[in-house]
Amino acid sequence: MKKIVYLGICVMALLFGMVLGFRSEAMAATKTVYVTKGESHTIKIKKATKTIKWNVSKKSIVKAKGGKGKLVLKGRKKGTTKIRGKVNGKEYKYKVMVETPQISKKSISLKMTDTDVVKITGTKRKVNWSVDDISVVSIASSSGKITPIAIGSTYVYAKIGKKKYKCRVTVEDTIVMKEVKIANGSNKIYGKMYRPEADGTYPVIIMCHGFNGIADDFTNESKYYARNGYIAYAFDFCGGSTRTRSTGLKTTDMTIFTEKSDLLAVYDYFEKMGGVDKNRMFIMGGSQGGLVAALAAEDLKDRARAMALYFPALSIPDNWRRTYPDVNKIPETVNLMGMNLGKNFFVSMHEFSAFNEIGGFEKPVYILHGNKDNMVPLNDSQRAVKIYKNAKLKIMEGEGHGFRPAAGKIAMEEVLKFMEENK
Repeated sequence: MKKIVYLGICVMALLFGMVLGFRSEAMAATKTVYVTKGESHTIKIKKATKTIKWNVSKKSIVKAKGGKGKLVLKGRKKGTTKIRGKVNGKEYKYKVMVETPQISKKSISLKMTDTDVVKITGTKRKVNWSVDDISVVSIASSSGKITPIAIGSTYVYAKIGKKKYKCRVTVEDTIVMKEVKIANGSNKIYGKMYRPEADGTYPVIIMCHGFNGIADDFTNESKYYARNGYIAYAFDFCGGSTRTRSTGLKTTDMTIFTEKSDLLAVYDYFEKMGGVDKNRMFIMGGSQGGLVAALAAEDLKDRARAMALYFPALSIPDNWRRTYPDVNKIPETVNLMGMNLGKNFFVSMHEFSAFNEIGGFEKPVYILHGNKDNMVPLNDSQRAVKIYKNAKLKIMEGEGHGFRPAAGKIAMEEVLKFMEENK
């Protein structure tokens, strides 16, 4: 009797298992498939050797075409429908959602200080964002937020399935440039002034180029500071370059003291100009222009708010005194790196040392200097920060006399931060 009962239980278990197996196959899980209206989407059916006949509950939404081992769907209109198919005793079930994605904006104009967001509506799928020119804008993959990087135009793309949706992005400047000529006696100083487009009162930064340089050497800095709310002015020293656009002096007439006079004339001009925050006027210089700025700062100690210097050539007088210990043996002209200098350039500073003259400027000073500078040694700046009462030095690792683009960007950002800290 016990054997009969046991056998009966086994048979029932076997039959129950078969039923479960059959139901498991018949009750196939429903998969969700997304299709864009007007597009085709192919689903591969593994191990299907026969053509599957498909049943579409709403044919107005999607067209289904069967084949061996595949199902081709084409979206007709927005909506949801169900599709069933059966082959070799196995059932396939799909929930098909036909979507109509749209991009929220097809064109955007931005200022450098703006951001904007572009969105994709009409889809539940993940959106993959990309940018044609990553030097112009960036886009956040999670939010579609567009951030300007540089002036220009490009396209941003949203890809959903096989289709791309594009938006043209134009980045416009928020600043204006004006050529400004300033008198220094009978001499005329040429410079370029960059400022925010909007009217208002702004702080000022005045920048001095190095030996045989011109105002354009500070174009990147000028634009950067102007975009961040400053009036930025860079100028050509009179006689300070073979390319100078300032008039009144030849290169053989120029000295570090004529250049100091030019900087003081420029400072006076902007101090009297309308729309200037006279309590926030900064001076800046690079190389020989750094020496000139440091000398002028001694005269501006009660007026200038702070000073920034790139690899200042403070040892120029000392170096030339060693080269020409006897003033009587200095030539009438000396060609230095393609530029002719007059005898007075050397004679005027023969008994002069910048390190003995600086230090009276007690306002903040920020010096940036590369540790690979073979023209102006880093220890000159290290010596200077000990002389100034309120100075700091940033050593630019691996940089020489003149910063490479990446380091130049860091230097600009550092100087802006320095000025903002010294409002």
